[in-house]
Amino acid sequence: MFMSVTNYLIDYFYDLINLYQYYNMKLVTYLKNDHEQLALLVNGNLYDTDSLHSDLPMSMSMFLNYWDDVMPLALSAEQRIKEGMVRSSMAFP
Repeated sequence: MFMSVTNYLIDYFYDLINLYQYYNMKLVTYLKNDHEQLALLVNGNLYDTDSLHSDLPMSMSMFLNYWDDVMPLALSAEQRIKEGMVRSSMAFP
């Protein structure tokens, strides 16, 4: 009994840690050519969302309006950046 509760708690906390890592993405809005631009902040560098995937919006308002559609794309783009699959020339500090 004690062992099953302990295993359950370990699995539960492991899942919480994975969720935190999964949703730890940082979105940044800044002005680019006098227009709002949405970017991912990864390792101190900004990556414009629209340059990472053509279906990602350029503004935070559009991102929030289409959350269910674009969140998986943004998470995938962030993962590709972290794995080194995105050229560093696309980023700026």
